[in-house]
Amino acid sequence: MSHVSNGVLYVDGYIQSGTDPGSFYGSSFSSVNVSSGGTYASATVINGGTLIVQSGGIAFADTISSGGTLTVLAGGSGSYITLAAGATFNVGTTYDNQHQGSLTALSGTTINVLSGGALSNPDAANHGTINVSKGGVVSNAIISSGGGLTVSSGGTVSTATVNAGGSATFSAGATTSALTLNGGTIDTYVTPNFVAGGVVSGTLIFESGVSDGGYQKLGTGVTIELKSGASLSNSTIGSGNTVAVWSGATASGLVMSSGGGLGVAGVASNTTVLNGGVVDVGSGGLATGTTVSSGGTVYAASGGTIGTTTVSSGATLSAAAGATLSGTVTTTNGAKIIIPTTAGGTVNLQGDSNVGLTITGSGSPTTVISGFSANTTAGTSDGITLESVKAADVVAVSYPDTDHVTFTLKDGSAVSLNIIGVKNVGYTLSSDSSGDLVYEVCFLADTLVAGPNGDTVVQDLVPGDIITSYRDGVTSSSKVSWAGKAHCVIRPEKADDEAGYPVRIVKDAIALGVPFKDLLVTSEHCLFLDGKFIPARMLVNGRSIFFDKSFTSYDYFHIETEDHSVIVANGALTESYLDTGNRRAFRQEGNVFVFGQQAKSWETDAAAPLAVSRELVEPAYRLIEQRAQVLQFEIQTPAITTVVESDLHLVSNNGHRIEALRTVDGRTMFMIPDGVNSVQVVSNSSRPSDAIGPFVDDRRMLGVLVSDISFFDSGVTKNISTHLSDDTLSGWHDREHAPMRWTNGNAFLPLGERMPGSIGLLALKIEAAGPYVVRSSESVDSVLKIA
Repeated sequence: MSHVSNGVLYVDGYIQSGTDPGSFYGSSFSSVNVSSGGTYASATVINGGTLIVQSGGIAFADTISSGGTLTVLAGGSGSYITLAAGATFNVGTTYDNQHQGSLTALSGTTINVLSGGALSNPDAANHGTINVSKGGVVSNAIISSGGGLTVSSGGTVSTATVNAGGSATFSAGATTSALTLNGGTIDTYVTPNFVAGGVVSGTLIFESGVSDGGYQKLGTGVTIELKSGASLSNSTIGSGNTVAVWSGATASGLVMSSGGGLGVAGVASNTTVLNGGVVDVGSGGLATGTTVSSGGTVYAASGGTIGTTTVSSGATLSAAAGATLSGTVTTTNGAKIIIPTTAGGTVNLQGDSNVGLTITGSGSPTTVISGFSANTTAGTSDGITLESVKAADVVAVSYPDTDHVTFTLKDGSAVSLNIIGVKNVGYTLSSDSSGDLVYEVCFLADTLVAGPNGDTVVQDLVPGDIITSYRDGVTSSSKVSWAGKAHCVIRPEKADDEAGYPVRIVKDAIALGVPFKDLLVTSEHCLFLDGKFIPARMLVNGRSIFFDKSFTSYDYFHIETEDHSVIVANGALTESYLDTGNRRAFRQEGNVFVFGQQAKSWETDAAAPLAVSRELVEPAYRLIEQRAQVLQFEIQTPAITTVVESDLHLVSNNGHRIEALRTVDGRTMFMIPDGVNSVQVVSNSSRPSDAIGPFVDDRRMLGVLVSDISFFDSGVTKNISTHLSDDTLSGWHDREHAPMRWTNGNAFLPLGERMPGSIGLLALKIEAAGPYVVRSSESVDSVLKIA
């Protein structure tokens, strides 16, 4: 018979409704104990109340309020239970959430699966937190946003899914199987057991003692964190996925494919970085045994260490100041390596034409460089760029021993490089676009320069030699006063005339026997035609004169006469060197060094005028072009195709494309939606030197020429002149003589403050547009050159 004893209601029959704590036939109780044969139905367990269901007892349709506790022991039964936020349900029996009557629960509830308890099909989105004790089992669990699963040592979880916003923690000694991570977080001290493809998205945290691997089919948006003492091996990390190796953790045999990222504060070994993959070595981190393929990138921050590494063509290794090389970095042609002077270690330059090594920072580099090529074949030189040393500051080069080269600078300081066998390798001193020193291996060229006693190859000319020259149309002899050479590394991402490709002038291009064999010059080198000097780039016609794209790098030579002169190279009239201030880009030939000489100018020191205007250059260009057509020179570069349509449109500050409404009297109108405070003026764009012809000396990328801009908004028309007054406005070229300005095809235009809810009308006055290049095809040939 049900009764109250010592404040406990013992139920061995059927009792319905009521509250716990409550009273039973006038006797107060603070907890309920349901024994075999008893049923406690439709009751409410309130704050401080306890309901315990023994073997054979039943709790049916009860509500457990905040602060209340329901415990169902082995053999007991609980069905259609409602758990409020803050309620606790202790499961010590077998409980199937689908077949025993679903739990109705609010977030913030706690379910404890006790030893001997088995909970099936729980949903921790509603159930709040599920704790699995030693001997407890949870199966077919769904842990969704706001829900949590904690499994103690000896607890078991099988077939569980952790969705976005949900979390699961597995202690050492827990047992897992058939897990799925689908946007949530799993933090584990035990190696997790996932279903095939079960790591879809979310965060996977490996704590100390976890050693896992073999992940080959991760979803997108997966982050794996390795805490101290954890390890991950032999896994492929793809697009949107990240591995973080914390201090004390290790990763080995990972493959970082496109879009995959590896952050290293511990140790990462034998990593393969494919195109688009990234490895970021932080302070205290070590990446060693790394292979970086084309398009892959390895960064090392201050305090990070790069061990043995192989960097392939098209790959990048970049180490910040304070980073360290602890092994050998092997780099092939086309690789890009940036290291600080304090990096240490060894860089091995494999093959020839290896020019991708840049050393940053001040002082003498501590890195040993091997493999610096002594090959003197055209286009095969190695190169090292010293970012903190300007080529113009170098006053002397010396060799303290076989393996060191020292550059003495203007301020009396010196910088030394440790290059194995450097004393036995020739060099040039040149500079990059920033004036930084580039130290390179030299090679020979065979351009023939005419002299009184015959032709001489340009590399053999030294100060004091006599060559044939022309001044005011009269043949004479001039003495070579200076000879130098420099090195050029092709930058194929730039336009042909700016990339560094040499210009090939084929045999008979200008006249019969002029030149008498192919002549190669740099794009700015001038030919002497009709009494004036014309840069070779302005005569390129794609047949008899074209950019030779067979080169990746080359040395070029200059010779200076006592006065600027017209000289003969391969039978063509060209220029001697005119020092306009770039002498430091060349290595002195012979035993005479000249420093501090005042620069000359084309206006006062040239042997003939420099012609770059279209009026002067185009006639010469047309004659050479016509000759190439008549003589049927082979087409080396197909003709370009142009259009006049500008495709003018706007892109709003929120990324939406805005098409033109109409064009009236040269003014193009656009409807501007509410909330748009700035736009990009977008159009086709081309360089006039490409779209019209190389005889036009305008190499700006031009979109459209804009003069007046007006904006009708909120019933008021205002003139916008920012594009004519703000020199820092992105996407705009310098103003023309008239109040108008060219865009580069993507120009920023602020519209100013606007009234909420307004729709505006923007009018752009377009003064000129096009033509635009829509296709450009280029060909390749090969030979040596003169600058």
